[in-house]
Amino acid sequence: MQSILALLQFYNTYDHDDIYFSVAENFIYQFDQMGNMSLIEIAEKSHCSPSTITRFCRHLFYSSYPELRLELSRLRQQYVLNVLSTKHKVSTLENKVVGGKNIITRSIDSLLNQLESSQVDMFLQMLLSKTKIGFYGYSIPQSVWLLQIDLLMDGKKSTAFLDPRYQIEDVQSLDEDSFAIFFQYTNDEIFTLEQMMKEASQSGAKVALITNTSTLFSNLNVDFLFEFSYQSLALSFMIVNALITHMSIEYQQKNMNLTLEAIDLA
Repeated sequence: MQSILALLQFYNTYDHDDIYFSVAENFIYQFDQMGNMSLIEIAEKSHCSPSTITRFCRHLFYSSYPELRLELSRLRQQYVLNVLSTKHKVSTLENKVVGGKNIITRSIDSLLNQLESSQVDMFLQMLLSKTKIGFYGYSIPQSVWLLQIDLLMDGKKSTAFLDPRYQIEDVQSLDEDSFAIFFQYTNDEIFTLEQMMKEASQSGAKVALITNTSTLFSNLNVDFLFEFSYQSLALSFMIVNALITHMSIEYQQKNMNLTLEAIDLA
């Protein structure tokens, strides 16, 4: 999945005036059609020359566009097989923490145990039912990029821009087919984040907030709220990463079950 993560890195972190951002954006948005798109076609979609596409592929350590296109097609097939081969849900805790006896382990384990099935189901339903998912905050957890892979494989658009300016612009593009997920576990720019959540809600989008300090918000109007009590930045970061990874695993299983049900009905 390294090539897809590299695409997401260009997309989430590069300046929007950079031509490589435009190329990465089109690779992501045309992901389902890329298997049938020529170098000339993808270059036209990206508003650049074929040689720019080739240079971009070399930045991803592929010698040519056809080689990268073949690899992305292979990764899509591999992804489906990997999800189908999962026999049971794997605990984020067991995967991420060795030893299992320190305070971080107990804290993450406690958080995951606190998740009510109704909360998880509502969160997953929003992910499944919306066509665009946006992630916002001044410290977006790394696990969001892995969830973005799941969404990409499912044909959904998602954003997790590093630059707050682009986050603010992106919120302005939300509509009733969007799900906006906000992270807040530092005390930075509470007012700006609150304004962004308000604008997202007014657009008709569903809004979620994952935070350790909801009391800092003067007017909290969200569809999904998960609050944890830990104040340490490092611990909060690990907890939020564990939560998103947990949701990603649940999303994979739920989405694959729906796909298999559709195949059986057909």
